Amino acid sequence: MMYFYIFILPVIALLSMYGFMSVNWTVNNYEGHQVPYSLGIFILIAYALMVDYFYIDYLALSHYALIYLVLIWFIGFIDDKFGQTTPKGIKGHLSYLIKKRRPTTGIFKIIGTLVGSLFILLLFEPESVYVVLRYLGLLLLFPHMMNALDTRPLRVWKSSLFFFIILLFSGFVPSFLVVIYIVTIFYLLLVMEGHRIAMLGDNGATVIGSILALWTITIVPELGQWLILAFLVMMSGMVERISLTAVIARKPFLNWFDQLGVTTKKT
Repeated sequence: MMYFYIFILPVIALLSMYGFMSVNWTVNNYEGHQVPYSLGIFILIAYALMVDYFYIDYLALSHYALIYLVLIWFIGFIDDKFGQTTPKGIKGHLSYLIKKRRPTTGIFKIIGTLVGSLFILLLFEPESVYVVLRYLGLLLLFPHMMNALDTRPLRVWKSSLFFFIILLFSGFVPSFLVVIYIVTIFYLLLVMEGHRIAMLGDNGATVIGSILALWTITIVPELGQWLILAFLVMMSGMVERISLTAVIARKPFLNWFDQLGVTTKKT
């Protein structure tokens, strides 16, 4: 069955891209080109196929996790479809709500993500208030951070690849077929996002962030979870105050790494 899933992944990626384009579910990217935000649904379907394939006692690969990810994807899709370019960030959306007395799709996303996080948090059955805070922080900040990174192609991709390496060092030992499946997903994202023919959008970035949160809770030891959470808190505070793109542009190595894998022209 996994062989079949690997085979149909490119078909799913292409069909979702053309499907989104046909109904004009597109947005102007940083270059001003209209690009479909279809990679999120591709990630969601690819993950659903993994849930269908595995028969192991991991909440991260359960149908409950899939329900949670569908909710997160839908919230992100609403923001992609109906959201405005401003305000930005959690602080910006809250300030707009207070000043204008009118909620944005960003507020809807904040509330929806909190509801989804509480749903999956209860299923993890945390045994203390410290575990609750740790799990909830990861479930809320991972999607937020991935969304904040998704202002240029492949930033979320590179972050996810680095996280996959962390999982391997934390004891996650997938089978050869699963590795091929994951590599295929990474490759399709690399090609489609790197060539700017499709993008993650809010729906894709938040889904990937939620997947990373689920696997952090499932696989990474307690100390590692606290370290990751501390890093997310630090980075979340930073992106609320400064532009990561501006910082990266001023640092030659970071700028080189940021552009790595991104084609020089749209094809």
